[in-house]
Amino acid sequence: MKRVESSIRIVWDIHDSWTETLAGTLYILKQFKDDKNIGDNAHLCRLVLISSNHLIEKLFFDLAEEAINSNNDTHNNIRKELNRSYLFEAMHSWPQVLTKSRSAYNFNIEPLKSADELRKQRNRSIHRQSEFVSLEMAKKSLYTAIDTCLYIWNSFHPDKEFKYQGFLKKYPVESVGHYSTAENVNLRT
Repeated sequence: MKRVESSIRIVWDIHDSWTETLAGTLYILKQFKDDKNIGDNAHLCRLVLISSNHLIEKLFFDLAEEAINSNNDTHNNIRKELNRSYLFEAMHSWPQVLTKSRSAYNFNIEPLKSADELRKQRNRSIHRQSEFVSLEMAKKSLYTAIDTCLYIWNSFHPDKEFKYQGFLKKYPVESVGHYSTAENVNLRT
């Protein structure tokens, strides 16, 4: 009788909340072939927009906390604000203190221009009315989030590869342009 040997290899990704959000957001986007089949699932495009903004917030606050913790007493004033700060205020004032470049972020250029518009749309969707989000807006919000995360990462770690580069290779994001170029049927404020 001939002996049969085999082995099984089980592999899975070890995710944190950033990579889980990315993988889940991409999964939602894959459900749509085009704007025509959104129909009753338009709320999923809104969820993509909200999740995209979350990717930016998560990365920025993680890197800010890392910078604060590595400088012990130097950033006590920011440490006190860390848990109660809003992304808008934090991204406007903290980079000059916490990043290697020691310069302010310029929100008049991409990707930060689109990140700011994305943040405003997210806030309207969460805190006011649930505005319509098209498939184009959803895709461009995710592209903006990834580009903004790369920008933020490079401001904190200009000499290091992006922490999630491997996940971006495994879960590639379509290059569709920034959120500010999306046709938005809602009033931008």
